[in-house]
Amino acid sequence: MNKTVFEGLMRVQTKLRAGKPVSVGWLFMGSPITAEIMARSGFDLLILDLEHSPGADESMYHQLRACDAQGVPVVVRLPEVTSATVARTLDAGAAGIAISDMTEGRAADELGRFSTYATAGERGTHRVARGAGYGMDWDHYKDEVVPNLLLIGLIESQAGIDALQDIAGTPRLDAIFIGGVDLAAAFGRLTEPGHPDVQNALRHIEKVVFENGKALGGLATSLEDAKAKIAAGYTLISYGSDLIYLRDRALEKVAELKPLL
Repeated sequence: MNKTVFEGLMRVQTKLRAGKPVSVGWLFMGSPITAEIMARSGFDLLILDLEHSPGADESMYHQLRACDAQGVPVVVRLPEVTSATVARTLDAGAAGIAISDMTEGRAADELGRFSTYATAGERGTHRVARGAGYGMDWDHYKDEVVPNLLLIGLIESQAGIDALQDIAGTPRLDAIFIGGVDLAAAFGRLTEPGHPDVQNALRHIEKVVFENGKALGGLATSLEDAKAKIAAGYTLISYGSDLIYLRDRALEKVAELKPLL
């Protein structure tokens, strides 16, 4: 991890540990071009999605390189915790890992262990990985970067809520991110995120997360929603993605043009 990206990661960690909000954008398109544009736009942190989005190791490397050139740290979202995928993703130079639909404390514990070298963890050692500067930054990587990798668990289901105390109580986990759409769907309210059942679940999650001293993240659907989340104590403020920005801007411009045709 180069110096500017590490500095960016530490700025994010310092803010989160102080309870201050950071801006988060998502990378859904699998493109190094849109990743580079997002990185240049001023977000504190980007999350590269490998759960629903196109791309594999090669496209991840290209996107990480594009963001590294701008000094912006990138957390990669994986669909599940496995030793191999966590290690491979971090070796590529990711600034952290986010795991979708975390449903048990064991998964949070494994994320911490699989992200950390022995004897504190179980991550396999690859000294010449890209994350370690191909071996040229190994000491810096193992001593400074690895202890500060940003580890996030997403809560998106009733099972996640049921296990939340164990998940949020995991020492190495930094943050909980609420997957609001999937959470609403889990209550049978996919198109009704404001339903009392969903809102009560959100309040419960917030309470448990704050009691355990973790950073809390969520999707802000508007500027007013972002303000409300910040006021409620959320510090990972997700505000759009490369795909959504392109879609919305394209729709807007075509709508402008249509009356002339």
